Amino acid sequence: MPRVGLHLWRGAHKPSKRKRIVDFNQGIDSRLITEANIKKLSEVNIQPLRIAFDHWNLRDIYEKSVRIAVKSGIKSLSNYLLYNFEDKPEELYYRCLLYTSD
Repeated sequence: MPRVGLHLWRGAHKPSKRKRIVDFNQGIDSRLITEANIKKLSEVNIQPLRIAFDHWNLRDIYEKSVRIAVKSGIKSLSNYLLYNFEDKPEELYYRCLLYTSD
């Protein structure tokens, strides 16, 4: 198969010193986060890493996932909060408080 147009690409691409940012735009399931897979994700410039916090019963797992991400050097974190599935407004409030606390 002929390589038509490849000569047009040569010289057009100039490597940049600027890092590209990756945004998955979905929450990573906190139950699936391990030190090994977060270490691999930390090699990618993800901004922000969104961790799903879907239910109050997952708070320990969520907190552990955040700590693993920070330990791996990921500095930009966010999360998704699923609401009105099987929870009460108070539980959403507690999840918001936990997310915003230090």
